[in-house]
Amino acid sequence: MERHVNYTLIGGLFFLCLVCMVGFILWLGHLGLDDGKYYEYVVYTDKDLGGIATNSPINYKGIQVGNVIKVGFAKDKVGVVRLDLMIKSSVKIRKDSKVAVSSRGFMGLKFLALEQSHNEEFYGSGDKGERILIFKEGLMDRLSGDANQVVQEVMKAIRNVNRIL
Repeated sequence: MERHVNYTLIGGLFFLCLVCMVGFILWLGHLGLDDGKYYEYVVYTDKDLGGIATNSPINYKGIQVGNVIKVGFAKDKVGVVRLDLMIKSSVKIRKDSKVAVSSRGFMGLKFLALEQSHNEEFYGSGDKGERILIFKEGLMDRLSGDANQVVQEVMKAIRNVNRIL
């Protein structure tokens, strides 16, 4: 009794499953073959990042245009944080543009919001050196800083009233 097994068909199906599995892993890990479609930008700051980490999204006018790829300390500057960003090359970014920490809702997901400057020059594919964006404090950070200042002013006013009485 002889089996009629087609080993070529079995090998082809195995190879197809293997290729599909590798493609799925690349897709799941965001390891794209489209790295040429992104430009790398750098942000330096000595301020608190407020929840920004690796893979945090970067939005421009509500549309996700990139991700944070690395968060760490700058090598040559003490106490300065360096953010490495990947932003789609189709998004034209003006020099001296800013990024600020924002969130969806009051306690929602944190992301970097891109704010274009009024500079006439754009970053391009032929730029040498780092493409540097400016870090701007987010709304919540500015409000908490203003709240601290208001509390100090109120305390000063209360002390003055106590001295008068």
